[in-house]
Amino acid sequence: MKNMIEAKPNDDILFGIKKKSVNPYRVFSENEFMDKLEISRMHAKQGYYRDAEAVIEKMRNRYRF
Repeated sequence: MKNMIEAKPNDDILFGIKKKSVNPYRVFSENEFMDKLEISRMHAKQGYYRDAEAVIEKMRNRYRF
């Protein structure tokens, strides 16, 4: 889910900014899915993850009224 900003010449302004967005709900091809899975596995080996229960507890404490 990456957003790109593209600058295009416009008559009214020097540059108009148009934001391109990628549909996060699009269907991945098998190769795209396998690439993302490999990246996830690599991150897990490097320790780039958090326990879901810890994240939930932190959110509950932060947004408790």
